[in-house]
Amino acid sequence: MEELGPERSFVVEAGHIMMFERALGDEAEYRSDALAPLTFTQAAAHYDPDSPLRPHAGKSWKGAGDYSHRRTDKSVGEGWLHAEQHFEYRRHVRAGETLRPRTRLGRQWTKTGSSDAVLIFAEEVTELIDDAGVPVVTSTIVRVRRSASSTEWEEKL
Repeated sequence: MEELGPERSFVVEAGHIMMFERALGDEAEYRSDALAPLTFTQAAAHYDPDSPLRPHAGKSWKGAGDYSHRRTDKSVGEGWLHAEQHFEYRRHVRAGETLRPRTRLGRQWTKTGSSDAVLIFAEEVTELIDDAGVPVVTSTIVRVRRSASSTEWEEKL
């Protein structure tokens, strides 16, 4: 099991939960005992200095409306598409607790289409672990990219 990147713990802040709920249209009040909304765990990206989901000093960032970093090369086989994401909850995430993400590569597989192009699928699995070492949430991201042909894919193996 290959671990990806360093583990960075973060505190689930009640104020952060409140702002997240307000962004979703709720008239949330600050509650020190708040339960985080189910999609809140994606906010962990704010604590990862390497996350592409947050800005980085000196680099363009699409979240600020800067798309100058977009690739102009549209050749087959380049880049990955975020195809789907699954969350498995063992219990609610609570304000005040500290979580530590542990990320690893998951399954990898291919599917060949009628045009002989190969779709390459890869999972990235992140567990959010509490202070007792118990997984609270597991997030599985599935990414996909297109290879030119089954021959190209076999040559890369």
